Amino acid sequence: MSAPRLARSLATSALRPAPEASASAPRFTPKGRPIPTRPPRSTRVSLPSGFPEPPSYPPPASYFAELKDIESRLPANQATPKPHPLWAFFHVPPAALRKVAPKAQFPPDMGSLDRLDDEAASLASGRSWTAAELRLKSFEDLHTLWYVLLRERNVLATQREERRRAAIPPGYGGEVLTKRGFRCRKSMARIKYVLNERRLALIAAGGPLLPPAEPHFDVLSASAAIADTVTGVDMDTLQRQVAKKARKPKKAQKAQKTQPTAAQEAEIAAEIAADAAAEDAEIAAEQAAEKASEQAAESKAADAATTPKKD
Repeated sequence: MSAPRLARSLATSALRPAPEASASAPRFTPKGRPIPTRPPRSTRVSLPSGFPEPPSYPPPASYFAELKDIESRLPANQATPKPHPLWAFFHVPPAALRKVAPKAQFPPDMGSLDRLDDEAASLASGRSWTAAELRLKSFEDLHTLWYVLLRERNVLATQREERRRAAIPPGYGGEVLTKRGFRCRKSMARIKYVLNERRLALIAAGGPLLPPAEPHFDVLSASAAIADTVTGVDMDTLQRQVAKKARKPKKAQKAQKTQPTAAQEAEIAAEIAADAAAEDAEIAAEQAAEKASEQAAESKAADAATTPKKD
């Protein structure tokens, strides 16, 4: 290609408008992997001050007219609208609680991360609550303090996730999140400790005045108490009899659930009668064996008493 022809082609390509990139067109990495893109937000959010966010920066004049209209509809005792409750999960700086300036070029700092301009001042943190301090609080104060600490743990979790998203090194102010989280958990554990102290003190103080617990009826314990007042009854035999009789209602309950016919009812009754006769025979055999062993022991004792001792 000659030089004049090449110059004409370059001039033509320079005058041709470049194709506009579609905002919704997918983007790819050099290896061909798709890059996830977030679609533009269509819903306006409220700022920490309670006012809506401007449509652009710097804010147009229509935005400040909208703010005046919002302020005119507020109650007399309220200077600004109520902020969204989710802003309580951020350490919002005081500058973000004011209205947006007319010449603001960027949104205000929303408090998703603690600023580390003055690192020594930013890393300063309070201490955990002691048990002695918590003992002076009422139940309502402890309940409120519990949820304040729980919200602070959520704030720290938000900041930790924001640091991970922004790829901030852990050594750059990350240790303060760990320390603050430990102090919050320690304070919550001490609240539970103080409440448990009060619970135990209440039980100890009202123990004699509490109603007695309902006694639990135990068949074996009742039979043991009866055996103490009856002479000539073997405890082992009595316990076996009670245990065997306690198993009899199970067959009757099973028969009621299946709703048997007249023939089945007669068969079940015959089985129950046979089982009862067998059990009675077994008990009678055991009692006869016990009486025979007792008579043998008595006869041996009598023989030993009548037999003369050899010199």
